Amino acid sequence: MDSLKEEASKFARSQASNLGPFRGFRARGHHAFIYLLVGFVVAIGLFLIPNWNCMTRRPACRTIYIPSVARNQHRFATFYRSFAMVMNAQISISAINTVLTSAFVLCMGLPHFVVAVGLTFLCGLFRSSAIF
Repeated sequence: MDSLKEEASKFARSQASNLGPFRGFRARGHHAFIYLLVGFVVAIGLFLIPNWNCMTRRPACRTIYIPSVARNQHRFATFYRSFAMVMNAQISISAINTVLTSAFVLCMGLPHFVVAVGLTFLCGLFRSSAIF
């Protein structure tokens, strides 16, 4: 039992050098979480902003805040449209890759057809997410 503990300890020490790439994972994880929160705030802001069209109705409503909110709303809407366009294109590209991969897997007679095709589609989507 003691020799097993000693061998396990030696093995763990020898494999500790392989953990180098994972050192900055916690910091990158925090950044990803912050980006996720910002994305939630932007999405909620796009859909829950009240009607800001009072600028033309009442002169008392003409403040600097109203045009700045309208500008930000336009920027978020433009960003949302461009993101939707990119994601639609990426889904189309993933679908084409999936069809070609499924044809290859069927022709070659490889096992696990459903897994290979499903992973092809998901990995194609994840590859596009890494860009953003």
